[in-house]
Amino acid sequence: MVALFFSLVIVIVSSIFLEFWIQPKLFLRKITGLHTALILVVYGLVLAALGNIWVACWTTVLVFFILVTVSNLKFRVLGEPLVFTDIAVAGSFLRYPRFYLAAIPLLLKILILPVVIGTGWWMAYLFSMDWSPHLAGFLIASVSGGWLWAGWCFYYQRYLMLEPNLTGDVRSYGLLPTLFSYFLRWRRTSAPKKTLPLIPAQCSAPFLVIVQCESFADPACIAAQRDFPPLPTLARLRNLQGVMHGSLNVSGFGAYTMRTEFGVLFGQSEATLGFRRYDPFLTAKDSTSCALPNMLSASYDSRVFVHPHDLRFYGRERLLPEMGFTEVIGPEAFKKGDHVGPYVGDEVLGKLLSARIRSASRPELIYTVTMENHGPWNGARMNTADALDTWYQHAMNSDRMLNELDEALCNCGQDACLVFFGDHRPSIPEVVNPGAERGTPYIVRRYSSKDVPPPLTGYIDEPSDIYQFVLDLIGYARDNGD
Repeated sequence: MVALFFSLVIVIVSSIFLEFWIQPKLFLRKITGLHTALILVVYGLVLAALGNIWVACWTTVLVFFILVTVSNLKFRVLGEPLVFTDIAVAGSFLRYPRFYLAAIPLLLKILILPVVIGTGWWMAYLFSMDWSPHLAGFLIASVSGGWLWAGWCFYYQRYLMLEPNLTGDVRSYGLLPTLFSYFLRWRRTSAPKKTLPLIPAQCSAPFLVIVQCESFADPACIAAQRDFPPLPTLARLRNLQGVMHGSLNVSGFGAYTMRTEFGVLFGQSEATLGFRRYDPFLTAKDSTSCALPNMLSASYDSRVFVHPHDLRFYGRERLLPEMGFTEVIGPEAFKKGDHVGPYVGDEVLGKLLSARIRSASRPELIYTVTMENHGPWNGARMNTADALDTWYQHAMNSDRMLNELDEALCNCGQDACLVFFGDHRPSIPEVVNPGAERGTPYIVRRYSSKDVPPPLTGYIDEPSDIYQFVLDLIGYARDNGD
């Protein structure tokens, strides 16, 4: 009994101490009770499973230490602490560890495997056959879980973290309470209403090409200290009369492509998504009726999605047909020689799109997600001086792709529209760090088979505005199904 008491004290005190190590720095300890109940549930479950008091104690502390470390690393690189939806990337980590390992310090990389193996051996070796500690763990988990349930039912769900404010809530309440509360509120967020396809008001829709360009940003905005030359096509189009351009206010920095992609394809702003905003593709199945390809199915018989990388990310391989895409072009359409660095080059992708534009006999809707400028960056990747130079060389290739598409649409002989934007800024630790400014460039240009294309109208500030812009561009009347 004494050992059990001391192990509980160690777990609670250690976990509270670790909470104060979290970035952003905790400035107010509002919910110590909620944190304690959560850590005791974890401790009780481990003790019930293993039956060893000290193994349960140190395993619980180790698990929470890992959570805090991961959250701090994420905050340093992406400017955002850990959120419950990040668990969904576990499978991606196993498939493509290079996406994530670059953010982990060398010492931790060296320790990861020995710690995992050692912990597994330790837990198996010290497993207890005595039933009493297993029972004690079950009781601790049950009582703490009952405490959580009662607290949530009678207080927390009415007064705690009613609106998403991830960084502020972690700073105010700590990591564990925020993970727990956000998960429950995410589970209780209602799905949007089903939406019927739209009937176009005009006879024919323009050939529509939407390009979501990986880590595409204005060098002057993210690396002013380097004095990189402007991206020539981006600069040319910005100065061209009749072209819409500006800064797209995306929610993520250095990652979270799916947030930008979801906003453009589903038209739901972060305010509308609520607690679903952190990984909207987890619940995208509830919203496929309002996906852009479905909404424009009456205007485009051919609705194409192009992405030269693994389509299992965000469950795209399952969602894309349900979203209304009639054709999906994935990595199988490209050869190893098409790679620039680790990924398929943007110029190769631009040539594929241009060939399709020139050969098409009728307008199509094409949505493209590029891959070339995905991190991590290093000098060896492009034989450049450093990571920032590597990013810039890839950005120049993206700019050449933009020029390729602009020329193809200018000469296609059809009414057309190009929407081109960056999904997020790159995160290059110690060089390009997260800050208040997260905007990426966007370009919108119309092309006409006549001499002068019709003027562009509308307002674009965030990804969901592109969705509405496209609907307005086509012109529609809502079919109420009467």
